[in-house]
Amino acid sequence: VARRLEGRSVALYFAAAWCPACRRFLPQLAAWRAARAELGGGGADARAEIVFVSSDRTAAEFDAHHAALGGDVLAVPFAEHAAADALKRHCGVWAGVESMRLGARGRRSGVPALAVLGQDGGVLLHLDAEREGARCLARWDPAVGDTPAAALLDPSDVRHSHRASTRSVRSTYFAMLTVSDAQALLACRC
Repeated sequence: VARRLEGRSVALYFAAAWCPACRRFLPQLAAWRAARAELGGGGADARAEIVFVSSDRTAAEFDAHHAALGGDVLAVPFAEHAAADALKRHCGVWAGVESMRLGARGRRSGVPALAVLGQDGGVLLHLDAEREGARCLARWDPAVGDTPAAALLDPSDVRHSHRASTRSVRSTYFAMLTVSDAQALLACRC
């Protein structure tokens, strides 16, 4: 998994097959991936990688949803609930029905959503497909790589903080997950 993710722009994709907004967004995400692949010279785009983090209720639902995403999409396995929940908390994205288990504190959005990670595992971009639909994908350019989040984020995407400093937007506004932690969580399936 580490080799596959190396040098690529990685986004965690949070979704559930039972979610109507997720079902509407999936074909749009597939079209975006296909367009990126064409720009990348055929095959899979060498700069963009999506990792599926499911909120599906059953293993069968997860399997069908993962298959609909495409066989080449990495996924946190359905049985790895602790790993999926850790990523959901890290990125602040979970379905409303998961709030009883995960709480409401720190939640940025529901599903579907993508969280584009930097090389350090921090969240560079939060793409709220639940509210924006496919329009959110225009803000993710895998060719940009690990550009500081301030250059990529819409002003509405930045949470206000009482700590004004010169640190990067990532370290000021987002919790961090080390690359090795992210790789360990994502290494569950390839």
